[in-house]
Amino acid sequence: MTRVASVLAALALLATGCAGTEGADQSVQAARSPQVASDSALTTDPGVDVGTGAAVEVDVDDDGSGFDLSFVIDQRPPTVIVGAVTGASITAYERPDATSPALTELTNPNAVGGPLVFQLVAPDVTGDEWAEVLLPIRPNGITGWVRTAELELSSNPYRVEIDIDRHQLQVLKANEPWMTTTVAIGTGATPTPIGRFYVTELLRPPSPDGPYGPFAFGLSGYSETLTNYAGGEGVIGIHGTDEPESIGADVSHGCVRLANHEIEALAAVLPLGTPVIIQP
Repeated sequence: MTRVASVLAALALLATGCAGTEGADQSVQAARSPQVASDSALTTDPGVDVGTGAAVEVDVDDDGSGFDLSFVIDQRPPTVIVGAVTGASITAYERPDATSPALTELTNPNAVGGPLVFQLVAPDVTGDEWAEVLLPIRPNGITGWVRTAELELSSNPYRVEIDIDRHQLQVLKANEPWMTTTVAIGTGATPTPIGRFYVTELLRPPSPDGPYGPFAFGLSGYSETLTNYAGGEGVIGIHGTDEPESIGADVSHGCVRLANHEIEALAAVLPLGTPVIIQP
């Protein structure tokens, strides 16, 4: 698969998550996510290192998806540990033992050319040979074991929580509210799934005025109602919109939409690996 084809397939992540929009064909290139100016309605923190949150510019043809995840952690630690893969690939095993069955082998960079990262299940793996991680593969919520030596570990204080019934997205930093806003979610036929995910990539659509707004986060799970769509695998995302009137409604194929100035604020600070907890 060519680089452009793989990116188009991955942005069926949003091409599988949004209703009634049109896409375009353009070039693909990597770019640092910008530091955006603070909005009077938001408490942004432009001094925070965006870590591995590099935006990948992409084109896409359109429409969306959703995911569901059964693996939910009730504990809310003030920070999570993120592991960035240091090699060209990594194998995840069923148990912390290289002789156990391999669950998957993932390449680095990922399909859209961004760094491959995991969210660690355990809050501290200091000195451990193995780390249990959430895997960005089907079925949703699956975890596996990877060698800690193959990861560069960092701490992330951010967490995103989405309340489906209230159409509300809240960002917390070290368990303190940082942003609260209203969002659009999936329809009854293609619902936004419930569960725990994490940010796997930050994408820059070809036009900030397009259906995904200026930025789109790809998450670690897949739709349970759409197994493929527009060449993609049914990955869910969080992104801006060219239909601000849809905010607060059930309109997408599973993705979460928010106002463009708000997705810009998030793109400036949220590192890859940030937990995203979607609850009813």
